[in-house]
Amino acid sequence: MDILEEIKQILENHIGRGNEISAQVFENKFGNPIDKTHRKSRELIEKCADKYHIPIAGNDLGYYIISNEEELAEYKENLQSRINGIRQREAKMEKFFKERNK
Repeated sequence: MDILEEIKQILENHIGRGNEISAQVFENKFGNPIDKTHRKSRELIEKCADKYHIPIAGNDLGYYIISNEEELAEYKENLQSRINGIRQREAKMEKFFKERNK
């Protein structure tokens, strides 16, 4: 069994908000447990979602399979909030650059 299949099987036991599995569990099993950003775990979970078409959400507690429309709406709202934050930072940096290089 390949690593993405293992991740899929693990996630199948974590359906719905409130049933999250932490990124640390994935890091301990598949990645670098010292990496506090959990980059490898995030990458593997995203690849798993893409390969098996699994609607996976993440929050401060970990990852879970989205089980209903409310969870999907909440996750989409969370993503949109992050996008907006990035756009605001982008605009600030552009403003600061222009101010500094007049």
